[in-house]
Amino acid sequence: MWLAASLACTTASPDKAPDPEPTTDSSPGTTSPPTPPTPGDDGPFGFVGSPCERDADCDYAGGTCLRDENGFPRGTCSAACEEFCDDAEGFPTTFCAEVGALPVAAAELGAGACLSRCNFGIHPGTGCRDGYGCAEVARANDDDRTLVCLPDTASDLPGCIADLAARGVPFEPTVLADEQPAEDPTLTCHVEEPVRMFSGYQGIDLTYSNGTGPESVVGTCTLAHALADTLEDLAGEGVVRVRHLGTYNCRTIAGSSSLSRHGYGDAIDLSGFEFDDGTSWTLVDDWEHDVTAFDTEAGEWLFETAQSWHEDQLWNIILTPNYNDAHDDHFHVDLTPGSDLLRSGGRYVFGPSPWPGE
Repeated sequence: MWLAASLACTTASPDKAPDPEPTTDSSPGTTSPPTPPTPGDDGPFGFVGSPCERDADCDYAGGTCLRDENGFPRGTCSAACEEFCDDAEGFPTTFCAEVGALPVAAAELGAGACLSRCNFGIHPGTGCRDGYGCAEVARANDDDRTLVCLPDTASDLPGCIADLAARGVPFEPTVLADEQPAEDPTLTCHVEEPVRMFSGYQGIDLTYSNGTGPESVVGTCTLAHALADTLEDLAGEGVVRVRHLGTYNCRTIAGSSSLSRHGYGDAIDLSGFEFDDGTSWTLVDDWEHDVTAFDTEAGEWLFETAQSWHEDQLWNIILTPNYNDAHDDHFHVDLTPGSDLLRSGGRYVFGPSPWPGE
């Protein structure tokens, strides 16, 4: 059956770390949201995007202060760049912006100036310090574009990004270049409106299944919305940590010539849940196969949770361990346009797509 074949996917075994999330610049970047600054201040301080009065306030290699009197409110730490910039833990990811988009004083840096990307975990609502707006610019010497904090600029956010910011999700827009899967270089993985969503929404941590890796996930803006909906549901159940096997991964579906939904950045594999009372349930240990009458509280909760996500139309596709052996240790959930499929308890359930028009 073509539908079943198109949905099959593979994942890492429970004792093997999943493929790492892709980096989005020349360095690993921030892996968890920095501590938000005190209301009314311009922090965090001392790196790209931080306020400054003199170069010494930008205490890193090549640090330069673009000053207030030159069109950068309360100053902005920057650095000269040709295409990429270094990142630092605890600060927004950087971007080497084409200087033509900046006040003329930035031209002293050459082709590009390091700026901070908009980060809605550090600066909720606006993504930027006061006096700066979130707007799209081009990378120096390249065609990449993303949202960064520009001086004296009105924020110009695409609808999906604006809605994600308005609901208080901690994230920042990112850049993912198109690429080809190793299995078939004639195919192209493309992620629409890519974002990096951080841990912490609704008080829930996001970690890899084995507890390692960045506490963030990369995918489409629509994936972030669906994941935020899911975390809101889980918060009401007392969940404080969600373990997963990854989101974006440019690859084909095992045994086919079609791209996996992971190659579009709108899928995530969820492997376990930890609760505020210390309880921990995983799909590999606690799922009860091919039944609707359960022996354990864990088995019933996992089954009912998948059912409720389908009924609430949080995801277009939900594949449980009943689907096939490759899904024995996780829920695969994705946003396949125009689809609505739950594989659970030995049956398929079809219904209207939760994404009209796609």
